[in-house]
Amino acid sequence: MEERESEGEMYSIGHGIVTGHKKLPDAIDMHISAVEGIHIDEEAGEAVLTTRNSVYHCPLAYCRFNKQDAYPDIIPDYERLKEKYKDKIEYPSIEPGDRKKVDKENAEAETPVLPGGDLYPAGIVE
Repeated sequence: MEERESEGEMYSIGHGIVTGHKKLPDAIDMHISAVEGIHIDEEAGEAVLTTRNSVYHCPLAYCRFNKQDAYPDIIPDYERLKEKYKDKIEYPSIEPGDRKKVDKENAEAETPVLPGGDLYPAGIVE
């Protein structure tokens, strides 16, 4: 999330990769309209952002904390949440040009899952 100014008024917006939106395709990187409310759902591990027309559930483990550090006051109890969720996701790594073979036998173990159950595609890293 970040703060912006328009006509002398400050407001917050969120950024991220969308999945499960009614009108937008999955895996689109976007920003949302002005945030009217934010609360932390500790049980779900999410920041819940409310705009005029939508509610967004943002998994804290996927927060871009290195960017959010510029606006820590937007998220309630930010430092504690950062400590709890930062670097908790183990992203797959492949050296550039390497291929990672994924077949029926190892597909589940070799295919990381995004929030919402979507899968990262396996392939060549350029």
